[in-house]
Amino acid sequence: MKSSLNLADLAVRYSDEDAARAKFEAMRWGKDAVNVTCPHCGVVGQPNSYRIKVLSGSSTRPGLWRCRSCKGQFTVTKRTVFEDSHVPLAKWLLALHLLAASKKGMSAHQIHRSSPSASSSVRRSRLRRFESGGLPTRLA
Repeated sequence: MKSSLNLADLAVRYSDEDAARAKFEAMRWGKDAVNVTCPHCGVVGQPNSYRIKVLSGSSTRPGLWRCRSCKGQFTVTKRTVFEDSHVPLAKWLLALHLLAASKKGMSAHQIHRSSPSASSSVRRSRLRRFESGGLPTRLA
């Protein structure tokens, strides 16, 4: 039996950035990121890409991958609606859940009532990005 996530469970489970990033990687590339695809050259598969380890004192950002073929660096947000966004992935995940769970869609004001920490410009940009880029079929 498939368990469904409600908003409170989702907020607790993916409250930090690492957990939210891992969820986005699983949604985009499959469990354990076996189908990592380089957005630069299109090479598929984990043997062709590897995760760059973040060392203490290093300026390497978390979640960074490197392609062995083209030597390009990328993250899970590359070439998605989340690219170049300063909004944390945990907030994006909550907004995605709200939009996917609602039958008729949501306005920016409804998202604000559910997540009051987001500013109005962030709410509008989230909605515009979702509307232009589409939604995943499943979050849980």
